[in-house]
Amino acid sequence: AGLLPAITNYTILRILRPYKEVWKRRARFEEGNRLIKARTAARLQKIVMSRVAVTLREKEGKDHGLVILCARYGDQLHKRFDWRNVDPPKVDGPIHMPRPRIPSDWDEEDSNSTSDTETESKVNTNKDEQENYSEHPSNIDVTDQLQFFVKDSQLQLHAASKSKLLGFYDPCHGLTDVAPMLFVRYQLASWVYEITFSDLDPVELPSPRAMLIGNVVTQPFVLWAS
Repeated sequence: AGLLPAITNYTILRILRPYKEVWKRRARFEEGNRLIKARTAARLQKIVMSRVAVTLREKEGKDHGLVILCARYGDQLHKRFDWRNVDPPKVDGPIHMPRPRIPSDWDEEDSNSTSDTETESKVNTNKDEQENYSEHPSNIDVTDQLQFFVKDSQLQLHAASKSKLLGFYDPCHGLTDVAPMLFVRYQLASWVYEITFSDLDPVELPSPRAMLIGNVVTQPFVLWAS
């Protein structure tokens, strides 16, 4: 009695499996495109903000105020990435199911042979380019963005995701299940501090929770901005 339902379920699963794989590939492809669009928009905003940040950084430095030396947002914050371009997302197969052939197609010449060959070529190329997409930077440099928000030697950000700020986006979205974090190294007078915030934490600098790591006067050869 249970044989027929089992056979039915097996048959349905075999039929739907190719569609399921296509849906997964298409979801990865669309997520990759959204990520690149977000990166492009954030980079354009960063370019505008950097011009203001340079002036603010000079002013804060002269006033012995708050200077953002280094800031990263995302995952693997010990690594440093620049704002280089990221290759378009590629997948290892088609993202659309082909139309089933109908009897009228059988009488026609196989004009799709070229496109099939091109498809195979694209699949092989995609396998190589998939690695480039998987190497999307796990964090972004937000040094100038944070300096832009400094006012009167203070930085205050509300308790909300930093990915919504100007010049920001979530580089982890769709790539890992890890929530992004914000790392900041800043200078106050001649002292250098470090602190890390969770994505939804409010940010207030200077912070009593920050760790003192050095002094730019007594340690002039340290690359604090790296």
